[in-house]
Amino acid sequence: WQTRKSGMEEVIAICQRSGNYLEANKSTVEVLKALRGPLADSQSNLKPIAAQALGEVMASLDPQMAPRFVKFIAEALLNGVADNKKIMRDASLAALLRMLSIG
Repeated sequence: WQTRKSGMEEVIAICQRSGNYLEANKSTVEVLKALRGPLADSQSNLKPIAAQALGEVMASLDPQMAPRFVKFIAEALLNGVADNKKIMRDASLAALLRMLSIG
């Protein structure tokens, strides 16, 4: 789980180092799909980090391109809002709000 956590934290750091600008391409889709999995991880401490990473990636995309990528993660984040743990609900909601602030 520590390797997965480290990977998600690295994604967040990359988004921040890039000045929150990522190019929208097939690799971006793969990153979003890979981050979607930990939202259902058995390690509950990884779920909020995954939600944060998804929010960072989405906020780092060009506002004209970001809506095309919402379909890959919206359902998973909405499920996170219904999670029984407050930290996960808060992280999912923050990620969704971060997505809404695009453009």
